[in-house]
Amino acid sequence: MTGEAARILLIDDQHDVRDSVADMLRVLGYQAHAVATGDEAIHLADAEDFDLVITDLGMPGLNGLELARALHRDQPELPILLLTGWGNQYE
Repeated sequence: MTGEAARILLIDDQHDVRDSVADMLRVLGYQAHAVATGDEAIHLADAEDFDLVITDLGMPGLNGLELARALHRDQPELPILLLTGWGNQYE
């Protein structure tokens, strides 16, 4: 990938968080594509190529871990970053 910004797929069910993170990624020069659900992410990842996926861990429906597993089955080389605001609640 020469001269092109990395394409990042961002998934978060909270619109304010999703919009803020997408804006920050764009300011840093990345191409951020933001969606609200795991199902939307799977459809978009099937249709387009991404360099990285950033997903919220705790989402209704398909959660971030389930989404990561589904994406990994189809694209095992795709890096996936799980984010959460849970703090130490997940220990």
